[in-house]
Amino acid sequence: MTRLIKLFAAACLLSFSTILWAQTVSEVVVRPTHTVDIREFAKSLQWEPVMDSPSRSAVRMGTPAPDDIRWIDRIKNMPAYFVNFYNTYTTKVEEALSGKTNYLVDHKSGTKQNTDFWEDYYFVPLTVWHKRVEYTFPVDVDYTDPNAKREFAMQAVADEVKKMEDEMDTFFPYAMMCMDYDNPQAFWLSNSYVWCGDYSYQWNYLREKGRDYVDIKYNAYFVIKGTVDDKPYDFRIEPFRTASAVKAGITEYKALVDNILEDLPNSTRYVQLRYLNKWLTEHNSYASNYDPQTSPALVWSPISALRGTTGDSAPVCEGYARALKVLLDKINIPCMLAIGDAKYNPYVTPESHMWNEVKMNDGQWYGVDVTWNDPITGALNELAKSGAENEDWLLLGKNDVVEGLTFAQSHPNGLTYNQDKAVKWDYDISSLIADTGFDVSTYGVPQVAASASAVKVYSIVGVDLGTFESMDQAISSLESGLYIINGRKVVVK
Repeated sequence: MTRLIKLFAAACLLSFSTILWAQTVSEVVVRPTHTVDIREFAKSLQWEPVMDSPSRSAVRMGTPAPDDIRWIDRIKNMPAYFVNFYNTYTTKVEEALSGKTNYLVDHKSGTKQNTDFWEDYYFVPLTVWHKRVEYTFPVDVDYTDPNAKREFAMQAVADEVKKMEDEMDTFFPYAMMCMDYDNPQAFWLSNSYVWCGDYSYQWNYLREKGRDYVDIKYNAYFVIKGTVDDKPYDFRIEPFRTASAVKAGITEYKALVDNILEDLPNSTRYVQLRYLNKWLTEHNSYASNYDPQTSPALVWSPISALRGTTGDSAPVCEGYARALKVLLDKINIPCMLAIGDAKYNPYVTPESHMWNEVKMNDGQWYGVDVTWNDPITGALNELAKSGAENEDWLLLGKNDVVEGLTFAQSHPNGLTYNQDKAVKWDYDISSLIADTGFDVSTYGVPQVAASASAVKVYSIVGVDLGTFESMDQAISSLESGLYIINGRKVVVK
């Protein structure tokens, strides 16, 4: 509910124009909070194959995307204050990871408001919006009576406040999603974000027929901690809601990343990606008992997968995908988080899902789904290593078929073209990935060498092709292509 905080008495002001005097009325109004849950927001952005929206930027036509692609860059008309806030946020994340204390670590580093209407809020400024609005009114209004003209001033204020709040509501969810998806290393922060604001105006009603003007100042705030909808709110997840807990978590996080990368092969991107996929799938089990209402927030955080977790706190798709991006970012392999309603075969209902798009050394991007490379296996799912781990969803192109669907069909882009707010976005959400999968023969696994030992051969999708007495026999018997031989991908030419 809008709440009037202060009304200043009208005061006579001298004027050096032909208008003998003007009178000023000022007041401050507190606005409601606006909450967005990134997961719910992403779910609302369902995929629809509409290709003629004038609000969308041109689709990339096979040109390799830059290494520094960011979600924030996909909306071309993002207001500058959101871009600035995004950049500041990203800097604060890196500062926090380096040991500095700021508002992302300790809510007390933000601005505290402890009045009756803010209820012990902590926040940081998002933007300050200044606007002078001149307006006219019917000349038959008694211009010597401010009460007779007040409704025109109030309407002018209401119109401008609505414009500001509409802009905030249009871009705030997407800007917060960008901050979240581009910075998964901020593992302790939640997917729920809140903004609030207040505005003040100074109405100058002139002793003149037909016109007045009003000066408006709108303050928008990014909420760190407070009481939202009568419930305690903190944008840090449990169990990281104190500065000491965050700092301890950062120490653990850095040690986990270093431990995983300690044995990273000094080899090609392909070999390194395979290592990370193998580590994540063999040290975690998918949280098959996941419940959006009761599961701990850690299941969405990369730290769940970096720890290697089974049971109720094991990662869901977001945990796997965020962990892969964290690790690839650390070794400078470009990686994006991707979202959408995905299905792993034609006969199941699509579900909200997150995976990755990874840029390889050929300059092209490919789809990677670590979650689906670690399938649910019934009772064995309680084991980190179930034996069902695979590479079926590793470095696929749009047209590669797995389980009866192309990757473009099983992993559709997640932002719809006719969603309510999207009509106001000038954006490009085309998939980054190439048409066909990564060519491991050129950039990944070398051609196999001869061997006198028996070899077990599977097709790339896991079909048992039999055991051959030696690699020589396998090479002479198999058609040219990619196979899994003795548990690793190899190329037979």
